[in-house]
Amino acid sequence: MATQNKKRNITLSVDAEVARKAKSSLALSGKTMSGVLEDALEGQITEFKINALASALGIKIERISKGEVKKKRPKAPPGFDSTSIIREMRSRL
Repeated sequence: MATQNKKRNITLSVDAEVARKAKSSLALSGKTMSGVLEDALEGQITEFKINALASALGIKIERISKGEVKKKRPKAPPGFDSTSIIREMRSRL
């Protein structure tokens, strides 16, 4: 979250029903619309910076869903014991 220096009031136009439901849901989780919006804006700023950097470096960013990650993940061969391999790797740390 951003530093707690200066805060600025802003006016937004949001569908009344969406605002009502959001405020109600957020109150149950102890969050505020201001806090959630601030976090979302910070995320957008970060994404913009990452995209600008990637573009400057000639890197293509591919966004894929969790489902696509699972589909593209290579399958381990039958009998592959990842548990013992990870245990051995950790023991070397």
